[in-house]
Amino acid sequence: MFDIFLLEPGGAALDPQRVIDTVLGSGPTRRGFRNATQLFYRNDDTSVMFQVFLAPHVAELLGERAVEEEEDAPPEAEDESEAEGADEEAREPAAVESAEFALVTLQVPVIRPTFFALEAIEYAGRIASALGLQMEHASALDEPSDGTAPASGSGTPAAVLESWLRSNRKATLAVKDRTSLTFWPARKSREYWAYGRARSALAAELEPGGVRVPPLYLVARDSLKKTLFVWDQGTPSVIPRTDLVLVRRERVRSGILRSKRVIEEGIASGEALAEILAPSGEVRSVPADMIVWRGGPDTTKTVEERLGSLRLERADSVERTEPSNIVDVDPFSDPSEAVT
Repeated sequence: MFDIFLLEPGGAALDPQRVIDTVLGSGPTRRGFRNATQLFYRNDDTSVMFQVFLAPHVAELLGERAVEEEEDAPPEAEDESEAEGADEEAREPAAVESAEFALVTLQVPVIRPTFFALEAIEYAGRIASALGLQMEHASALDEPSDGTAPASGSGTPAAVLESWLRSNRKATLAVKDRTSLTFWPARKSREYWAYGRARSALAAELEPGGVRVPPLYLVARDSLKKTLFVWDQGTPSVIPRTDLVLVRRERVRSGILRSKRVIEEGIASGEALAEILAPSGEVRSVPADMIVWRGGPDTTKTVEERLGSLRLERADSVERTEPSNIVDVDPFSDPSEAVT
């Protein structure tokens, strides 16, 4: 784990209610189901998730507010992925001086793509800017070579990122079963994050015109983690560049007495689909490589035929997964070379 601390620089103490409102309002952050004083940041568009700890006096107020809200709210189903993540990775922040005085602590996991750190640093920066807090960081994986306890480090975004990269590298090298790791090229990682971050803006631009902007998913296949989106064949849609596509299409099956329409679905190659649709779509490279495919009655017979013959594999050949054990920086390289 890697800790980012947000500390009060001194002077008058901040209103705990203001701290809570700022933390919850600075990103997709919500309270945990098991512990109302525990916060989770989870961005479904980018797959980034981490835990957020509040200073005891702030967490106490958060708990009191949760009790009041629960009296008027219906019960909610527990988020299984949140529970699994908490069981696997939750722990107290690093035992450094900054942890004791931190108003807010972000606990960012390692053995993850670099954009986990980038998004966490951005989120911490928004909170720090709104509340006038100082940013520091610490990680047991980036401790001094003499074995002493890790000291809090410089709070510039570049310094925090460099330290996380070193921690990520060390944790990755410590993984004994290398087959459990998925290595993504840096460009693939950047494109995945860029599309996820821009999806809401793309939807605001394109969906009024009938073009769907699908979310991206992570799936496991053949011991590797791949990107995927879902497309109903023929539907106007953004076609993001992904490894795989779950295609749903209507087929006519002839019976003895009558024919019937059935929905067929399966996994196709993302590259193969993009190759078919690119000539009849709008190719974009910003914010990420994608095709804006408007389809409709102008779709040529050739495209329809190629889509109809697109090879599909069983839909159950993949399963949804989380972004753990995905890395996008060569662990044998100099971590400082990865800072962008």
